[in-house]
Amino acid sequence: MTAIAEQIEHLVSEVIAEAGDLPLTLSALSNSTGVPPFKLHRAIKAETGMTPAKLVESIKLRRAATDLLLLDVPIALVAQRAGFNNHETFSRAFRRLVGSSPRQFRKEGSIPAPGKRVLSTKCDQPFWIGTSEAVSFSRNWLISKRHVGPYTEVPFDYFDEVMGYVSQSHLSPTAYAGIGLDNPQITPPGELRFDAAVVVAGDINPETITQKGFRASRLPAGTWIRTRFVGPYTRMSEAIANIAHQSRKIADIKPGPLIEMYHAHSMTASRIIEYTDVYLYAGETID
Repeated sequence: MTAIAEQIEHLVSEVIAEAGDLPLTLSALSNSTGVPPFKLHRAIKAETGMTPAKLVESIKLRRAATDLLLLDVPIALVAQRAGFNNHETFSRAFRRLVGSSPRQFRKEGSIPAPGKRVLSTKCDQPFWIGTSEAVSFSRNWLISKRHVGPYTEVPFDYFDEVMGYVSQSHLSPTAYAGIGLDNPQITPPGELRFDAAVVVAGDINPETITQKGFRASRLPAGTWIRTRFVGPYTRMSEAIANIAHQSRKIADIKPGPLIEMYHAHSMTASRIIEYTDVYLYAGETID
């Protein structure tokens, strides 16, 4: 997703969270982004192939697809949470984008019940999933390099590049992290965003990081549901479905990035990483 599309996605998410289905017109988007309407329309069309209205709709529907899989709530509430006050409008739009109704999508993409030890017929290497618990992040910095494309094709040398920069800059690394920003069940594989990151302690200058071609961001504040995974990294995507199912028993999982904290000396797909903590966002507080 391009910079302008990311800006629009952030704006749409804020509006949905605060006020539901407000009219996100081109004029409103222009006022919020500071980009003139004609220029904004042309930029969005050139960068995403969609009109501003279609981009806003697709952002809402991606949020709904995540909720359908993660939340055990009525479909009408999923539609409302995504900014659709009319259930029929939501269902028609969802079918156009995904190719199936919300009910069918939930049924076919339903997340299996978690198991402590899972053995796939495709791989004889088992993985283990621990219990889930609510935790809060410290507001440490993330320095990252972004991959756009299938999650299975993230170059592992991205982690080496980031760590090399962190070391050369005499910063204090505390962990490797991977941030999945999109739902692969609805976002086209070529548009999936993943940040290969290193968590660092202390203060940094974000502008300097950006000038070197990396990204700088803070770990999000709030409550997260943490689940420990032990096994080969190649089994991670399979395990995450189980983890999401297990996590939603503790809290209402909110739309947001999925964060993986890797506890290993180096990042290699063939090596069994010591363990990985997977975090799903649960909001500022949970009851």
